[in-house]
Amino acid sequence: MPTINLPVQANGELAGWSSIVGGTFGYDAIDESNDSDDDGDTSYIVLPRQIGTAGIMSFRFFDGSENLIPTSVTIRTSIKLNSGNPEVEVGFYRGGATAFSMTTVIPGAQYDDEETTFSTNPFNASAWAADDLLPMQPCLRMLSGAIGTARVSLISVELSYRAALLSRAHSVSEDYGVMTA
Repeated sequence: MPTINLPVQANGELAGWSSIVGGTFGYDAIDESNDSDDDGDTSYIVLPRQIGTAGIMSFRFFDGSENLIPTSVTIRTSIKLNSGNPEVEVGFYRGGATAFSMTTVIPGAQYDDEETTFSTNPFNASAWAADDLLPMQPCLRMLSGAIGTARVSLISVELSYRAALLSRAHSVSEDYGVMTA
């Protein structure tokens, strides 16, 4: 299966961070040039305790991924303890709803690189289908009841996919390094 690393494209609909360091926008602070190595404390977002819309954030990664049929989506994060005892969940946001993995990241004193892989669509537990990704935004949230804050220095996405659908007249963005159909 072909695999591509998708760069963060913009802030998503959920912007529940408490501060941005080293960037003008949230996505500036978590976007690294190679999409796989964090830059430590040079740029990061502080994810606070979850209260209302605080403590949950999402980012756009999938613009231009039309016609790709995912086989798995891996969300990479680099997170460290900022204060207290934070616990962070990794998942997706779509149209007012969230779906998370069953894995919780407990940040330590150093940045920990974590990978969370979704082999099925987390909203319906079915195999991924064409265009499932378009409305989705990878997201992080502080586990409800966790008291603390975390620094997030990297969020990136690795997409494994089957060949693009050729029945539709569309090409995959060259930004992703994929041949056009």
